[in-house]
Amino acid sequence: AALSLRRQGSWAEGSLADTGEDRTGLLGEEATKRAEAFVVSLAQQGVKVLAIDFDLTLSSMHTGGKWWGNTETLARSVRPVFKVIIPTALALGMEVCVATFSAQAKLISSVLEMSLACDTSQIRIRGGEKRKLVNELGELDVQVEDGDRKQRHINSILRARAARGDGPV
Repeated sequence: AALSLRRQGSWAEGSLADTGEDRTGLLGEEATKRAEAFVVSLAQQGVKVLAIDFDLTLSSMHTGGKWWGNTETLARSVRPVFKVIIPTALALGMEVCVATFSAQAKLISSVLEMSLACDTSQIRIRGGEKRKLVNELGELDVQVEDGDRKQRHINSILRARAARGDGPV
C-alpha cells in the first residue's frame, strides 16, 4: 500500500507528519541551525518579503480549501522547519506572508497563531482564486490584482505593504 500524508481514518488523526520519534514537533539541533542560516542568508541578500504556500508546503496536509476539521488538528500539521523559518524571518524584520488558493485565510491565520512560538499578527495571508482574494481577517480584497496563479496574491500583499508606507522590496 502506498503511504499518504493525508488523513487515514478521520481528520482528528492528523497526518503522517504527526507521527515519528520526535513528538515535540520541533527540528533537531543541526536542522534548526540550517534553517536559521537559510533565513539569515536571505536577509543578507536583502530579501524583504518571504511568501510561503500553505497546503502541502507550510502544512503537511492538503485542505482542498474546504477544511472542516478543527483548528488544532490542522495546526499539528505545520511542518517543523517553518516553526524555525517563520519566527527567524520575523525577528530579522522580514515580512512573512502566506499565498494560498484556499479561501480559508482566517482559519490559516488561527493555525499559524496556534502553532508558531512568535507573534503571528503581522503575517499577511491572501487566499482564494477566481479573481477573489481573502485576507487574514477573512475580508475580501476588493481590488483585483493582475498576475498568474499566486502572483496575484503576492501583488495584493505588496500593494498593502506600499499602502502602509513600507519601503520597496
